Amino acid sequence: MMMKFLVLGLLSIVVSGWAADWPADTPLPQDAMMPPVLREIVAQREDIQQVTVLVDMRLGTENPRWVMSQTQMQVLLRKLAELPDVPRSEDQIWPKLPRKDAAYKGVVLLLETVDGRRFAPLRIFEGKLLDGKKTLGKDYGRMLEYWLFGTARVRRDQLLGVNVLPVISFEQCRIMGQKVVETTPRQCLLPDNNLLLETSERPTVASARLRDFDECLKSGVALIYTFPRRCVAAGGRVFTEPPRVLSTPVVVTPSVVVSGEMPNVPGAPVPFDPSAVVPNANSASDTAVLRAVVAEVVSLTEVSPTVALVSGSVVETSATRYNWRELGK
Repeated sequence: MMMKFLVLGLLSIVVSGWAADWPADTPLPQDAMMPPVLREIVAQREDIQQVTVLVDMRLGTENPRWVMSQTQMQVLLRKLAELPDVPRSEDQIWPKLPRKDAAYKGVVLLLETVDGRRFAPLRIFEGKLLDGKKTLGKDYGRMLEYWLFGTARVRRDQLLGVNVLPVISFEQCRIMGQKVVETTPRQCLLPDNNLLLETSERPTVASARLRDFDECLKSGVALIYTFPRRCVAAGGRVFTEPPRVLSTPVVVTPSVVVSGEMPNVPGAPVPFDPSAVVPNANSASDTAVLRAVVAEVVSLTEVSPTVALVSGSVVETSATRYNWRELGK
């Protein structure tokens, strides 16, 4: 019994001395971050209990982030274990495109085990898996980077991916969580009212650089005469023609007032005539006053109204409407 106490006493002295000599600014071994080596992450996949996704927009603590569900976490770990080793056609395109947002610096994975230990941040950016500046693996086609935006639970975070990444194929659009319409061929809808068709045709650098319907139309590719019209570029990128709003001046011409309320005909000028016979005038003085009011209204409304034309049809007109009986009271 005495020997047992002596052994325990010696152990406590050794542990106390070891803890006293440990640098104050250095984490204990159990608190130190483990390097994000892919084989170590895969080896400890059963012990990983939480994965946090952080979008690095250079906003510090305000960077968007979310926690993966357990199902998404298992899919991620399987993807890390089975990273493809064959380049995709998109790898010849996206490096030649300008960055959509210079502040975006990739998606960062923060992995934590059941015993509270954490891996160092694993960054996925522009086709690479990075530990700081060290490349740990390749993300061909940036497919893992696109897929991570699709794991977001808030629509706002999913749309962030469309704003920072070039979406040039149906598959990229689909794995980012955008809406898919089950037509033939299937369509993936983008927030800017454009879409991508599921097709075997591969996108090109020229088609990936197109930004809107007008640029697509000038490039001489297929045009669909629907309403609104649509332009189809290589790789199934479809651009929708936006509404055309034209401002056309309308001349105000004098006319005779035939009722107590001025007419308001869509698309037609509003008639004004200060010399017209104004109803509800009970005396010469009343008539003079009302004529003065009408003349003032005319002087204040000598501004041409605007008629908006969409595809050749009048859809809205701005014109002034006056109740002359109210003026006569």
